[in-house]
Amino acid sequence: MMAAAIPAYAAQPVSRFNDWATSSYMQNGHRICYSFTQAIHGRKRHGGCATAVLVVTHAPPQKDRVVVSPCRSYAAHQSALTMTVGTKHLDFHPHGKYAYAHSGPAAVAAFHRGVSASMPAPPGRPRELFSLRGFSAAYDAMRSACIG
Repeated sequence: MMAAAIPAYAAQPVSRFNDWATSSYMQNGHRICYSFTQAIHGRKRHGGCATAVLVVTHAPPQKDRVVVSPCRSYAAHQSALTMTVGTKHLDFHPHGKYAYAHSGPAAVAAFHRGVSASMPAPPGRPRELFSLRGFSAAYDAMRSACIG
């Protein structure tokens, strides 16, 4: 399931942790580390993208950047989205084919305690549902790879 979500620039091996994976690559002399998972429902989408991907990136000095890539652009009128993790509601702002968490650290904290995360998809698509099984182990491995 994860093979399609691995970026082409993934220079380092991908480590798997249940439904999550982690990897890293070098860019301009800096190690960029990331953990990711695909949405649970994987229907083929236009443009060859199999399913939405939820990514947490650690790229010093920026930590805990949380991004959803739904494979299809959000509508121009969508100014805010809410991801739900248990009883926690996290604000995201859409921008083209991506949605960014307003607070990456708050999202990461919720992911550590959650079982799944759901988020509205672009118009005409069902809600995205992401498993959080394995997130904590993947996140710890990602941080370890970037911080040491």
